[in-house]
Amino acid sequence: MSGEDEAVLDRPADAAVVEAPAVTGGDHTVVLHEEPPTYALSVEYGDFDALFQDGATVAGRQERMQAIGFYYGAVDGDEGPITRRCARHLREETNHAAGHDLTDEEFAEEFQRRLRCVVRKADGSLEPETDFTAEARLVFPGSFTFRENTQLGDPQTRHRYNAEQRMWDGNRGLSRIPVVAQVRNPAGEPVQGVKVCFEFIPPFDPPEGQKDYLSHISGTSEKTRSPRQYVRRKLPHEAHPPFGFNCLENKGGKIPADVLGHLIAQGAVPGFPYEAGTEGRPNAFSVTLDSDAEGKAGVVLLPSRMGGDCYKLKVHVITDGREPLPAETITGGLLTVWRNLRLCRIVTKPPQAGFAGNPPIAARMTGALGHISIHAMRKEYAKAFHILEADHRAASPLTMTEHSYLEAIRYAKRGVANPLNWNLDVLIKEDFHSPFLVWLETDTAYNANRGAGAALDLTVAATWNTVNALITAVLDRFLQYWNGGALPGLTVIRSEVGDSYSYWNHPNRPTYAGGSSWRATTSGVAVRYRGCLVYYPDAIYNTTMPYNLTTNTMHEMGHTLFLRHQNTSGALGSEAGGFPANHDSEDWCLMGYLRLTTADYCGKCLLKLRGWNEAAI
Repeated sequence: MSGEDEAVLDRPADAAVVEAPAVTGGDHTVVLHEEPPTYALSVEYGDFDALFQDGATVAGRQERMQAIGFYYGAVDGDEGPITRRCARHLREETNHAAGHDLTDEEFAEEFQRRLRCVVRKADGSLEPETDFTAEARLVFPGSFTFRENTQLGDPQTRHRYNAEQRMWDGNRGLSRIPVVAQVRNPAGEPVQGVKVCFEFIPPFDPPEGQKDYLSHISGTSEKTRSPRQYVRRKLPHEAHPPFGFNCLENKGGKIPADVLGHLIAQGAVPGFPYEAGTEGRPNAFSVTLDSDAEGKAGVVLLPSRMGGDCYKLKVHVITDGREPLPAETITGGLLTVWRNLRLCRIVTKPPQAGFAGNPPIAARMTGALGHISIHAMRKEYAKAFHILEADHRAASPLTMTEHSYLEAIRYAKRGVANPLNWNLDVLIKEDFHSPFLVWLETDTAYNANRGAGAALDLTVAATWNTVNALITAVLDRFLQYWNGGALPGLTVIRSEVGDSYSYWNHPNRPTYAGGSSWRATTSGVAVRYRGCLVYYPDAIYNTTMPYNLTTNTMHEMGHTLFLRHQNTSGALGSEAGGFPANHDSEDWCLMGYLRLTTADYCGKCLLKLRGWNEAAI
């Protein structure tokens, strides 16, 4: 070979780089070329189970059930009736989904699969997403519903937000997403001491799931009858790379100037073997860790709990200040936060044909109760980035029998407060064959049969508000019979009408429009114990109501989620009554009573359901 010929010496791809001068001698010139090492990089989600407390403890079980949406109580380590009831319900639902009773080993395996569904397939199905590069949903428990009557109607309806915050603060593993990378050389061997960088990068702008929803924004000052304008106005006006339209920190979200300690856990995390620190970070949106003896490095992500917030992560190897090779970078799929809303059961008291107590009532109240469309409800709650999960007793409504009805009404009467010492056995009739859930005796009949020592005559001792308070308390206890006050989802009870008191001609009851032959009463009520009651057969919704049965159900469910009335005065759209400041003033909301009410929540309600702090919106 001539003196101009060069020979390149091959060496292992991960060998140390050494600069050396050209070596000449004879007819050969040998040059050692400096080349960056190449690595095989893989990224996967870590062990979710390890982030919670010991699974053999009550607190550990509470944390895990809470993470998959089957427990909303405090993580207190107390295996009381609430914890036991939620555990039984989870086992029952798991068995039903499997089609048979699972063994303990099978149930434990299915429980772990559900726990991995915190990172869920992008279509929302109950399947964990294991591919880090695929688009996925981060599904967290949300829409914490009230359990105490005093929480409903507070002028500052922040209880749901505050309750959820306490839930997140009290659960060690909730919403934490472990991500682990591994570095190998071309021979497949782990490489120690390589710097692995985890970096947030801009996602879609706006997020893909919001593009159509936010694309047609009206600039008019008139009623838009759409939540788009309000939501779009409240989202950040300028993109905050790499977090786009995520909820701002002052409204409950997380758009930090530095991700460490905010969106990535800093230091030691119980149950996780890697610690993210401040060393070697290319920018404030990233952290860098050295791979261990197994070639691994990892971080724990701490996303916000706000539905609709989006994240995207890039993982790459940093090699001596050089730009990493293409093979050394893996870009994760878009991660969008969704919230779990569980519908536990729908219980129906069947229509009672031929009710003779009042012919005009029989004519209007007897008839088909109609069908609540869970599909339509799912579409509406998806606007608030909620996955509505219907347990099997909601998907296939449970029908009351005479036996179960009598048990429920007796349970309600036994536990209700009775400060005026009414004779409840006389006042509240135990008769399944009426359109009422709570059938109160007439004034005349009660007064004639109340017995010695019972309360004074209703017309003397009771005002409308006093009787109404009793009815509400009975309905409250009636619903508790069906869900125990502890089931992890909402319970909806359907019947022709709630109580009879509004229909009898009591001197102390208010007068409603429509005359004595038809006295309107409430179409539903939200009470304690995670549930609501919805009344009226189809005939009423088709002729009298401003919205349909499904919309009315979402109205009452809205109350259980701390949403308040919008406008309640006037038949055709008078903007009065209710709590309009709790709503978008440029939109009609299904939380109102008006003829112009639409079949959706207003923009402000949607943001509150997504988790935004109402006090700061």
